[in-house]
Amino acid sequence: MGDDNFRIDDGDDLIAAAEAEEAIEAAAMADVELADEDAAAEEAAAAVEAEVMDPRDVQITELKNRVSDLNDQLLRTAASAQNIRRRSAQDLQLVRKFAAEPLAQEILPILDNFERTQNAVKKGASPEAILKGFTVIQKQLKKALESQGVNRMEVVGKVFDPEKHDALAVIETSEFDEDIILNEAEAGYEMHDKVIRPARVQVSKKPESK
Repeated sequence: MGDDNFRIDDGDDLIAAAEAEEAIEAAAMADVELADEDAAAEEAAAAVEAEVMDPRDVQITELKNRVSDLNDQLLRTAASAQNIRRRSAQDLQLVRKFAAEPLAQEILPILDNFERTQNAVKKGASPEAILKGFTVIQKQLKKALESQGVNRMEVVGKVFDPEKHDALAVIETSEFDEDIILNEAEAGYEMHDKVIRPARVQVSKKPESK
């Protein structure tokens, strides 16, 4: 008798457990179905909202996005331009700082020869040797200036030009036309066709008739 009651009670427990498990599964499925229904409802609401949205609002939104993009591009362009200006200013500063470097390189050997000639004078070199040394220095200096576009103007025998020449004296003569440069007291120089020092000259003038 005791054994039969034990088997009946055990069967009831199994049935109860199965029913509980079925209830849990049913509840879980209900939650899933409810979540799916909520998602579908949200999608439907969004679709309805898109359909009923005013075209002007859509256009305004697009314009706002476009303005935002253009503003970003403008900021990037401004930053890039500022960097270019800063680098250009730095490069220009370096160019100005070392602009005379080529001329300095040309002059240094001339300075060396000048010092050698000075030492030769101190040691009692002959006048011919000293003259030769200064002649070499003069040629080197002329070459260095020419390498920088500086050239001596040839003025004697040419017509006086106040833009290029500075008249120190006027000499009356019947051998030349009026305003002809007769003598050069100090050489004039041009740099790339620009007068950097006018030549100081004597100019002809016709004698006054008596």
